Amino acid sequence: MENALEAFRDHLIREGRSPTTIRKYLKDLRQFSRECGIFQLSDITRERINEWILTLREKNCATGTIANHLWAIKALLKFLEGKGVSVYKFDIRIPVVSTLECPRSLAT
Repeated sequence: MENALEAFRDHLIREGRSPTTIRKYLKDLRQFSRECGIFQLSDITRERINEWILTLREKNCATGTIANHLWAIKALLKFLEGKGVSVYKFDIRIPVVSTLECPRSLAT
């Protein structure tokens, strides 16, 4: 899993993503991997992602936080699919975040 995350990081750098985005994606993905027992890419399943959403809800995470975790997972899976790696086809609905939940600087 760690090799895939390193390749994903390199991909995000080549794409010109901001260092903050890269850092947050990798933090979220490592947390997902660690807390859900994701040791290899085939461990990423709809059930595991749904369990992760439930875990985040139980931790009282905001909808925006959950959406960020899901965007990171979706981006990783899209990257891997583009590399020809057989992975779960992401079909989890990412929650819509209202502007009231966004930090003030982002909402304006």
